[in-house]
Amino acid sequence: MTPASPIAGSLISIREAIELGERVKKYHVEIKQNGNWVTAPTDKSGAKIQGTVIGNRQLWQLSGTNIQAIALVVDSAKDTPAIAEFAVY
Repeated sequence: MTPASPIAGSLISIREAIELGERVKKYHVEIKQNGNWVTAPTDKSGAKIQGTVIGNRQLWQLSGTNIQAIALVVDSAKDTPAIAEFAVY
């Protein structure tokens, strides 16, 4: 996703369409900052923004990160991913 202008995000929210089942087995997030893609960004606690399941909702707290673009990368899935929400607040 690329916003019209850079945003300062403090929270990433990811949800699967849970009524279709948990499909994502492994994922990570990439963030474009200052013209460069950060392929292993970290959350406010220093943990890499990645996981093995998304399920009903995964929330990642950021430190007011300047975001030019953001990508959800599904590394492995049981079936075609069904992402209900991928948002930055």
